[in-house]
Amino acid sequence: MGRALGTATASRLSALAGELRVSIGKLVRRVREQAHPGDFTSAQKSVLHRPVSYTHLWILIALGLALDLHSILIFIRTRTTVNPLRPGNATQLVVSGVYRISRNPMYLGMVLSLSGWAWLLGSPLCLLMVLLFARVLVIVQITPEEIALRDLFGTSYGDYCKQVNRWIGRKGRSTKRPPE
Repeated sequence: MGRALGTATASRLSALAGELRVSIGKLVRRVREQAHPGDFTSAQKSVLHRPVSYTHLWILIALGLALDLHSILIFIRTRTTVNPLRPGNATQLVVSGVYRISRNPMYLGMVLSLSGWAWLLGSPLCLLMVLLFARVLVIVQITPEEIALRDLFGTSYGDYCKQVNRWIGRKGRSTKRPPE
């Protein structure tokens, strides 16, 4: 039953992601068709004439969405809450899958997708807004979530925080060789 539910959910999420990709593509084409050369400032033109291809930007957006969907599916499989507004309802501390390299892969996925979208729009202001969004996210959502999870899971969560960075990467792996 649980596996069938997960497969059905994954299929629905995949279909939604495909529809979203098509809708975003139409929106980008419409914005570009309606834009006139005089509509852009010199800073925006420099971003618009970037060496990054559109394919790379779509891959970044897709990577962010895939990271979000994968993270959500892990929560569903472990039968814990996906609701970020109620971290106290968590039934398990998820430390497997992408959670081995990021404590917040859902938020990381959002930031990756927004970054790709900002580059597609060609606006330096949008890129700055992504940075502002990430900072506000840490202050307003991630820090209170971490406090709630620390209260709920105690030293298990503390140990997890010592091993895995908030955004990406594992801690405590030294590249230095031991003295001989």
